[in-house]
Amino acid sequence: MAANDAVTLVPATSLARATLPLDDDEALDAAPIVGPRFRLLREVGRGGLGEVYVADDRDIGRQVAIKRIRVDARSDAAVGRFVREVRTTGQLDHPNIVPLHDVGRDDDGTYYYVMKYLEGESLEALIERLRQGDRAAHAQWTFERRVALFRDVLAAIRFAHARGIVHRDIKPANVMVGANGEVTVVDWGLAKELGTGGEVPAPARAADGRSSSETRHGALLGTPLYMAPEQARGEPADARTDAWQLALLLYELLTLRHYLEGETVVELILVEVLERPIPNPRSVRSPHQPPVPTELANLVMAGLRRDPAARATVEELLTALDRRDEGDFDVVDAR
Repeated sequence: MAANDAVTLVPATSLARATLPLDDDEALDAAPIVGPRFRLLREVGRGGLGEVYVADDRDIGRQVAIKRIRVDARSDAAVGRFVREVRTTGQLDHPNIVPLHDVGRDDDGTYYYVMKYLEGESLEALIERLRQGDRAAHAQWTFERRVALFRDVLAAIRFAHARGIVHRDIKPANVMVGANGEVTVVDWGLAKELGTGGEVPAPARAADGRSSSETRHGALLGTPLYMAPEQARGEPADARTDAWQLALLLYELLTLRHYLEGETVVELILVEVLERPIPNPRSVRSPHQPPVPTELANLVMAGLRRDPAARATVEELLTALDRRDEGDFDVVDAR
């Protein structure tokens, strides 16, 4: 997609200008005060192509989150991916998916979109608190509460799949947990519509020879530690790919460990994703909690089958949890 194709998605006038009176004492029919609509407060996230800020929306009088293309990552390809992210996220109106409010372009030509500002912590941060033995966290987030949280993530992804969209980058860092336990799946930047292309390219070594768990621009589209085997092989991702990542997220949420913990080099991670045996969650012990219940461990392993055709689907994972709620604990096997 060329950059000029993307321009048609955004208004010609910049959304960075206020359209309502900024002084509360002024009458509503007063002439608008010309000035910046959004005031950036602080950066809260950064990826291969984008950066996310908390900002004041001075028109509406609330805080929002603004994602924009990084200046050092601008290109026609970057604009194309950004446009796809806007269109994809905009289609997904669901309580557990971050809502998109608006889209625009700064005075310097930088594309951005505005979304709900989510207060709380990432699932990654919550898992770390549990792992460190935070008593309050363990008291609040029992296995059953964690399963309920996971069910909300499943519901969000099932909704997306029903609309032909796969996320492709599900991981604890991309799930936000609010102060009241509300769950939101964020960062749909790598999502794609099934059957529209955009497949994951063949893996490549990073230019600096290093790796991290973060998405890399120009190397891997995705997060190596959370890639499904088919992604590691450079094959197209589909709904079963999301099912693997969901099962791995539940693995980490229950055991408080990643099965590839300590691996940092992309090449080695990709080999391990394809070959390393995954320990049953029952065998992964923490001094801060009891062993993972057997039926939940079996459920996790059903979603982590390396053969996509044998892997439990998102719908099957939800059905298994429903049957468990009804007292049927023999819902899946750990083949």
